[in-house]
Amino acid sequence: NNEQDTTNPWSVLLEFDAIALCAAAIGTLFLASHRSVSLDELLKRNKDLEEISQMQTSTVLIAPITGSVSLILFYYFFDIVSFIMAIMTSVMATFGMVFVYYPLFQFCFPKLDAKEIRLPCMGMMPALAVVIYPFTLVLVAYWFVTGHWFLNNLLGITMSVISVCFVRLPSVRVATWLLGGLFFYDIFWVFYSARFFGDNVMEAVATRPANNPMVSIATSLNVSSSYFVPQLQLPMKIISGRMLIGLGDIVIPSLLTSLILRWEKARDTRGYFAHCLVGYTVGLVITMVMAHVYRIGQPALLYLVPCILIPILSLAYYRSELNLLWIGAGLDDNNKSSD
Repeated sequence: NNEQDTTNPWSVLLEFDAIALCAAAIGTLFLASHRSVSLDELLKRNKDLEEISQMQTSTVLIAPITGSVSLILFYYFFDIVSFIMAIMTSVMATFGMVFVYYPLFQFCFPKLDAKEIRLPCMGMMPALAVVIYPFTLVLVAYWFVTGHWFLNNLLGITMSVISVCFVRLPSVRVATWLLGGLFFYDIFWVFYSARFFGDNVMEAVATRPANNPMVSIATSLNVSSSYFVPQLQLPMKIISGRMLIGLGDIVIPSLLTSLILRWEKARDTRGYFAHCLVGYTVGLVITMVMAHVYRIGQPALLYLVPCILIPILSLAYYRSELNLLWIGAGLDDNNKSSD
């Protein structure tokens, strides 16, 4: 039955689309947080690798402004920006999938991972990576050909994990500034942008399909473009049937959860990351119920931000660790900066 039951606001939680979307979002947050920590461990073992830069308070404070400018550019110049985004995403996802899913391939093909192959201009590389790259290239190419929702989600999950792994928040204080600013950013662009722009800018950008750049390229080269679907859903979101969630609603909370997971390991404590997961789940549930009741898209960060921050700050206060958590005490990056 595709008709929504508005008499029972919780009925949406029994729909397969809602369950699948929650599972994908929570799974991505979990994967991104743990891959971020594993990257830290890799950097510690290999001193020659470049360290990951941290977001400073000044960068965090202007995040809502830069996000707003990007959204406006997307809204008014959608065809141009989406063309660039599709090409950039395809390139980054091709290489990013190797990093994100490498542990899975290691588990499946341990013998292949132990071997190395010398490649021209690249030196020695694990044989497993050499095998995975053509596979990821085929997946991205097939996304251009079919625009399949599963591949769109796979690319979106990959981009989310990569974003979290290569961006660092130094403390919960900075994380609170970031989440707080984007909390109001999300509310404005979902609920109030129509008053200024005559349209819900966030929803318009999120739901509009993009022209397939391969069609344009094929046409310019006088090659048949019939092999490609004419339009694509950009992997800036995860789709489940009629429901979707923007990558920002996964990446922004994941920046905090990855920080919390690193802090737990540094302090040899537990409980904070679990509180984050539960809070994120509760926030997603509230978002879906509100969207179901009011029949309009909701600013997910309106519910996710308090549902994540309040539990971990309350737990830290209860354990008398609030100040330590607030300044990120014990994290290697913060120790280095204070030396």
